[in-house]
Amino acid sequence: MQFNDYYAWMDDRYNVTVLRPDQKPLAGIYSREARSTQYLEDAPEEIAVRKALAHALLPLELYQEKAYGLPGQPDPGR
Repeated sequence: MQFNDYYAWMDDRYNVTVLRPDQKPLAGIYSREARSTQYLEDAPEEIAVRKALAHALLPLELYQEKAYGLPGQPDPGR
């Protein structure tokens, strides 16, 4: 999820990692029943931060390299 300069990643166990500019990352757990996220006092694990960052940066990298397209369509950048 992206909102302005905030990026969030939720894994298959509903653990949430939020990346914020010039601030420490947040860790939380999303509740499907309450439809909200309970943020934790502890920082997220480094692997969770790296995964969230990778997912936040991937679209820009793909766009810049023109490495995107639809299945069965010619590659637009190559």
